[in-house]
Amino acid sequence: KVHAERQRIFQEREHESEQGPLQVTAPTGFVTFHDRFHKEVAIRLHTWYQNSDYIVLTQPPEPSQLIWSSLMSDEEQGRRWLFVGYLAILLLLVLYTPLIVGITNVARWVDLGPLQPLWKGVAPTLGLTIMVSFLPTILMLIFHSFFLPKTAGVAQDDLQIWYFWFQVAFVLFGGVVGPDISGFANEFISSPKQGLIVVAKALPGQMPFFMNFLVVYWIDLVMCLLRLPELSKFKYFTRIFDQAEAKKHSEPEDQDYYGIGARSARLSILMAVGTVYGTLFPPICLLCAFNFGFTRVAYGYMLVFAETRKPDTGGLHWVSMLRCTFIACALYACVMSAEIFR
Repeated sequence: KVHAERQRIFQEREHESEQGPLQVTAPTGFVTFHDRFHKEVAIRLHTWYQNSDYIVLTQPPEPSQLIWSSLMSDEEQGRRWLFVGYLAILLLLVLYTPLIVGITNVARWVDLGPLQPLWKGVAPTLGLTIMVSFLPTILMLIFHSFFLPKTAGVAQDDLQIWYFWFQVAFVLFGGVVGPDISGFANEFISSPKQGLIVVAKALPGQMPFFMNFLVVYWIDLVMCLLRLPELSKFKYFTRIFDQAEAKKHSEPEDQDYYGIGARSARLSILMAVGTVYGTLFPPICLLCAFNFGFTRVAYGYMLVFAETRKPDTGGLHWVSMLRCTFIACALYACVMSAEIFR
């Protein structure tokens, strides 16, 4: 039977060039071994093949993490969609930047009279936080449409990396650059030293913004603890099912904003704010320490007692967070160089 099936597949594949792809086989498959010894032997043997890139053997992820539609796409198709995905991210950056700049300068355009001091302090930070909170959903839509990640863990890792870089652009340096982005870019390209001086001059006035940003982060933690979307879904499903079944239908939480990728990116940007600007304004370090302590208590409760258990990724996001911290150290060196030039 195996020989006959192999012959049939070979015959159909011979007609692919004339009749177009018939989807006889998929580029990815799963092999189940009865014992661990043969599995380890197979994983190590693939390095001896002459075309080691033709057959790649890896440990499979959890079945619940698989994205089956991405597994059916071939490598050539994946490269084409990947290029389109990078263009989509670039377009998102171009379209989102004016919105971020506008929301951070909204306090200058709207006058609330006696409440203007409070409005001037809260509006830019709160508006920026709200606008940035939409990014994970948009990025995940781009990833699943064009990047074709094979597992949910890979999608979360991509989200963590790109979300962090977007926050670096919008949070760390968005207010420093100011509304005239094109003018700053031209000045920095023509004279990098003069561009650093401009950044150094603008930094002292941005310290209240970063203090407010760290305080607004408390709202995110409180919303995580309240778990209002899950509570609403649970209350709705209790009208249809019993409580045990309703709990299954109300979990898990939104993996775009509350997934491990977006959470890791937000924690990384908190660390970056404290690392880059802590020397210029030491109270930022105290707020960062309080935020991380509050986060430890909140997540320590939610992950153990409230949220459903997620598959282990083997420290993938922890390594990405270390890389983000290394990037923050490099940015700190650039900011200190700008202060020296000034």
